[in-house]
Amino acid sequence: MNWSFVEKDIYKLYGKKVEKVEKLGGYGDKFNFTAISSEDGEKLVFKVKFVKSVQDKDETMNRILLHLTEHNFTVPKPCVRKENISNEDIQIIRYVIDNQISKDVCEELISFVPGSLFAFEPFTPTEIWKVFYNIGTYVALMNKEMQEFNCFTSFGVSDEAYFFLQNCLLLRDRIPLVDNKEMQEITTYYLNKFEREVFNNLHTLRKGVIHGDFNDLNMTVLSKQLATDANQIDQIKSAFGTFDFEDGHFGYYVFELANCMMYCIAKALRDGHETPWEYGSQVLAGYNKVFPLTKEELDVLFLSVASRFCVSLIASYTHGPETIDNNPLLYVQSKMCPPLLRDMFSKGHEVITKIWMDAIDK
Repeated sequence: MNWSFVEKDIYKLYGKKVEKVEKLGGYGDKFNFTAISSEDGEKLVFKVKFVKSVQDKDETMNRILLHLTEHNFTVPKPCVRKENISNEDIQIIRYVIDNQISKDVCEELISFVPGSLFAFEPFTPTEIWKVFYNIGTYVALMNKEMQEFNCFTSFGVSDEAYFFLQNCLLLRDRIPLVDNKEMQEITTYYLNKFEREVFNNLHTLRKGVIHGDFNDLNMTVLSKQLATDANQIDQIKSAFGTFDFEDGHFGYYVFELANCMMYCIAKALRDGHETPWEYGSQVLAGYNKVFPLTKEELDVLFLSVASRFCVSLIASYTHGPETIDNNPLLYVQSKMCPPLLRDMFSKGHEVITKIWMDAIDK
């Protein structure tokens, strides 16, 4: 499809003349486009999200992004939207609504985060051991930095977003979509245990403003040397970039960590590294060094990681044709879930948890 009309939409909404609009892949909750400013050559990202705009959340997120930028994190910079623009005048919004992709839609224009996607950056076994530790440290540093906004206790909370681990039980009704009996049984087992042992104890877990979706397709490597060798805070901040903050919310710190661990473990397996659970332990060790977990958080970490694998697997069976078409990124991560869930189930809670706890003790 020719998406050139998006250029006019961006100009109407933001007063920026752009060219070379390209649609990116991604999940089915939004359309992502890149564009180049005709005025200064800056690369921009135009997001068309299939949700209602919530002004308070948008304003708070913009404040968070500016705060992180001021504290030397490489994150997107929001562009200022014109006022009083009718959705009826915006073609991409009309396209989404008229084609029944979503009845709710909003958009944003932000700066492009530089660097190479972490998902596709190759590392040797020695390098990735250090990189995962530094990523854990990086996530913890960002979580601590965003504590300034913890007064916004209703920020970004959605009871319907099943990618948030606190809402993952919503996916149990979709388990029959999974076309493998063994995976149906394993996902049912872990989500049921999550309900009993995690969901019913949410009140014991710490909360704060979090990114909400730290994964290897939402992070970039700005410097491979710093990613592997950094041992100071400023160096670690300079090693990575982060984007896709639209899942940011007042949530659970241990779920932020579990989400990041899950995707790093999947990357380790995808890249051919043996012992992915050991590599995943380094994310935990780096995070815990900066932002120590409580006993209650450590107690639920295994089930949180397992359940996040279940979420990714089950959700991969729910995508519509408009999301699957020409979208090579869609199954990069979820295809790693079956072998890892199978191995997780086989090894069991005690074996894997010991590997992770040993990393903290070192």
